[in-house]
Amino acid sequence: MPQEPDSLLQSRPSTDAGSGSSAYSAQKGELPPFSAPNRRRPAWLNIAPYFLSAVLFLSGFFALFAALPFQALWLQRRYRVFMVALVLNALWVALLGGPLSLAFFAVFAVVPGAVLGWSLAKKKSITGAMALTLLGMAAMAIGVWLGSAMFHRVSPVQEIQNQVQQLTAVLETSLTPEAQESLKGASDWSDWRQAIVHELPSAFILFGVIEIWLSSIVLIRANPAGRMSQLGLTLESIKRWRLPDFLVWPAIVCGYFVVFEQAQVTPWATNVFRVLMGLYAIQGIAILGAFFDAWRIQGVLRMGAYFLVVFLMMPVLLGIGFFDQWFDFRKNLRQST
Repeated sequence: MPQEPDSLLQSRPSTDAGSGSSAYSAQKGELPPFSAPNRRRPAWLNIAPYFLSAVLFLSGFFALFAALPFQALWLQRRYRVFMVALVLNALWVALLGGPLSLAFFAVFAVVPGAVLGWSLAKKKSITGAMALTLLGMAAMAIGVWLGSAMFHRVSPVQEIQNQVQQLTAVLETSLTPEAQESLKGASDWSDWRQAIVHELPSAFILFGVIEIWLSSIVLIRANPAGRMSQLGLTLESIKRWRLPDFLVWPAIVCGYFVVFEQAQVTPWATNVFRVLMGLYAIQGIAILGAFFDAWRIQGVLRMGAYFLVVFLMMPVLLGIGFFDQWFDFRKNLRQST
């Protein structure tokens, strides 16, 4: 058979799938759109949402990540699976942990799972999503607290004191004398219970802040169904995170009342001061992340540096986060690099 000229072969459009991309590139002057292969979801991923959150919560150590399965489902718009998973996980927690564990699960897993997932899907900023999630957790906690007080027919303050007293009784029977001394120091259990009641608001908020911060980082890295990339949320969003400038002044005022004690003001000022210092510590970690990137510190060395600063040099970390409001360390880093 007579062969066609090379020029005719080159001018004829290709009809197969492989050359179609080349033709697209030649005509449009750009890369063809990527189409991911149609892979089936592993079976364990279909089953995991129905028990994973309960397992993480009941493990104790990984309770900070108990809301992650709910958040991933919400971001992927799998609302029906979200609702079924919520009911089943709550059932596992109630059966294995009891009513008190279920109440904590509702506050620290269900609410962050729904509110943070919804906030990020609505393209809220990290700060806005954190604020909305904390408000939702506080509303749920207050509802559980008042409901428990009504159920036991006591005042809300008495309900907190009763719960703390039960916790103290458990610690007294389960801890060794040496562990009890390291926990409460030289004070007796009654003073320790009073201190717990006073510090409860700041402890609650700080736990929620740390949970939301870690969840945001894990979601950005996992990028479920590519949703975080579509929403424009990357690790750079975390490294650029910065508190509003006006929060410096409440921190200074509360710090004054922490140092110079006033009977009526100091307990409240102490709670606010601890929360603000926790937020400034997170801002300090974000600043360190930007510097580590600029210095190309990665892997084990980076994790070791974070561990050293967080656990052994906390005042330095707080100072970096706090004074960034005036010196803007990351701006100076960008100018120098």
